[in-house]
Order: sequence, then C-alpha cells, then structure tokens
Amino acid sequence: RAAQAGCPSAAQPPLPDLFQAQSSVESRARLQAHTSLDKTIFTRLCEQVAGDLQRKGYVGRTIGIKLRYDDFRTATRDHTLEQYTADARIIRQAAGQCLKRVALERRLRLLGVRVGSLCKADAAGPAGSQAGAGATHRAREASDGTDIWTGQLF
Repeated sequence: RAAQAGCPSAAQPPLPDLFQAQSSVESRARLQAHTSLDKTIFTRLCEQVAGDLQRKGYVGRTIGIKLRYDDFRTATRDHTLEQYTADARIIRQAAGQCLKRVALERRLRLLGVRVGSLCKADAAGPAGSQAGAGATHRAREASDGTDIWTGQLF
C-alpha cells in the first residue's frame, strides 16, 4: 500500500526528497555522567521525535535507539515497522523493543531515539496522515507499575 501512495516499499530504499535531504529525525539526551536509564526521559525523547516529525510533515518506518555507556562504548539498535508513523506511542513501543536487545546494566552518558525511512505524511495516505493523531500520549503504567506499551523494561 505504501508504495502505491508514493512512499518506498520495504524492498525499495527510501529516496531523499530533492529539496529536503533529511533522512531521519532524532532526539538525544546527554545524561549526567553515570546515569541509569530513566523511562521518563526515554518517553520524552520519543514524544519530541514524534512532534518534530509532525511539525515537518513526515512519517517514518525505522525506529532506532542509541546508547553511549559510561566507558564511551556505543550501542545502536533499529526496528522497522510495517506502517509509517509519527505517533509517539508507536515510536515508544518500537524503541522499547530495541532497548530489550541491549545491555542495560552499565551506566549511560547518552540516550537517543531516531526515526528513519522517512516519507512525507501526505504521500503515505490515510495510515500515514492519521499516524500522528496520538502523538501527545504520555507513557502509562499498569497498576502493578509495568509499562503497558513495552512490558517491564526498567
């Protein structure tokens, strides 16, 4: 469906817009030295990325995270969605899945969330144009404290 609407398909790499060569939207937080992962900061980064996408009129499919540990090693993980999105909740969920694939025992110096494989929201059709509708949702927790979007991460 996305390929018919002017967005690249999964088999076809995204083409940069001739006037706007932006390939991803990213938000990073430099953490105070030797900080452990904080889900409030993580959620805020996802919301900032979603807001940036909406303001710029883009949606994306590849959600990624970047962690820089206290020893300056860096870990990155990506997850590609089936649908384009600019929804903070969906970005948070996909980024949370990426977090499950990295070691979280060490202290962090930097945490970043990015959305790539961008497409103009109007070219993504109904799914892309509605994807940002819930972008201002905050992280919610079940009564037992488990994050309902990503399961227990922290």
